[in-house]
Amino acid sequence: MINGRLAQLGFIAALGTEALNPGEKLADQFVDNFPLFVASVLGVVAASFAPDGNKTGEGYTADPKSI
Repeated sequence: MINGRLAQLGFIAALGTEALNPGEKLADQFVDNFPLFVASVLGVVAASFAPDGNKTGEGYTADPKSI
């Protein structure tokens, strides 16, 4: 689940970067935006596990099979 979300986020980020800076190498994009990369990964991981921290909602967990 986390890999899919990060892949979608990475694809959209790559499209946006290519639109703003056409022709920039992938390594340059990664180095220039490393703090944003780390923040994105942490945000997606936190959001993926947030349902486990919510004890008021009965029947909802981070497990997709619980829906």
